[in-house]
Amino acid sequence: MRAVGTGLLLLLTGVAPAAAAEPRVVLEPPRGHGWWMGDQLGARVRIEVDAGLAVDTAALPRPRPIDYWLDLVAVVVEPAGDAGPGRTAFDLRLTYQTFYAPLEPKQLVVPAATVGFSGPDGPVTVTVPAWRFVTAPLREIMAPTVPAAMRPNVPLALADTRPLQVGTLAAAALALLSVTGLAHHRAWWPFRRRDRPFAAAAGVIARLPADTGGAGLKPGFAALHRAFDASFGRRMLGEDIGDFLARRPAFRGALVETAAFFTASRQLFFSRGDAGLDFDRARLAGLAKRLAAIERGGAA
Repeated sequence: MRAVGTGLLLLLTGVAPAAAAEPRVVLEPPRGHGWWMGDQLGARVRIEVDAGLAVDTAALPRPRPIDYWLDLVAVVVEPAGDAGPGRTAFDLRLTYQTFYAPLEPKQLVVPAATVGFSGPDGPVTVTVPAWRFVTAPLREIMAPTVPAAMRPNVPLALADTRPLQVGTLAAAALALLSVTGLAHHRAWWPFRRRDRPFAAAAGVIARLPADTGGAGLKPGFAALHRAFDASFGRRMLGEDIGDFLARRPAFRGALVETAAFFTASRQLFFSRGDAGLDFDRARLAGLAKRLAAIERGGAA
């Protein structure tokens, strides 16, 4: 009813609705000749439509094989500005590739394409017209097909790979030597010798869960005790710290933490258990790492 009322009003007032203008298509094909098999041909199309229309990307030509001898390889569309009152323009570029191998110059036809637009009054389809070009043969017209027409084979060239082999082996040997030196320095397997007991103890403590505390630290304390025993040469107690440092003066920098360790160990194993123990896993691991660093010649 509303549309009928509007139409009657326009009829009574003598004003007719403005009809949508027809789309205008201006095709700029590439040159018409001088093309060979494998060449890419670009066509430019200017499309002018009503200002309310927009390109429907789903209705653009899709790059694909068009025919056994022709592929559409690229589609690009861009706004081209105004085209007059109530009009807008778009710049469409279509790139084709030809695979036709003629025996003599031959004219071929690139088929028409369609471009879709969407607007308030529904979809609009614009047709890009077909165009032609001439493709030429890659060889002389009616050239005889004989073995003599073939190019000779390229002589084989043997590449000497010995310098590359020597360089690769040298690099591999250097890498292996570097890793071996690092493993020896860090006391990794198979260099975890008996003269690196603190490194072994640090490994045991590092494998304890991060939230280990209290009585759960006993394996870590025991491992560090065995490291002190091995480094001291006999079973070491808290009273032996002075003798230990006299024999191993490099560990003097860790005196305070070492004394605190033996005090905490005495409490954990022989006194009130873990009640009020001020040695947690992080502190124990830190002491073990510090002693391992001194053991392998690092700073205290």
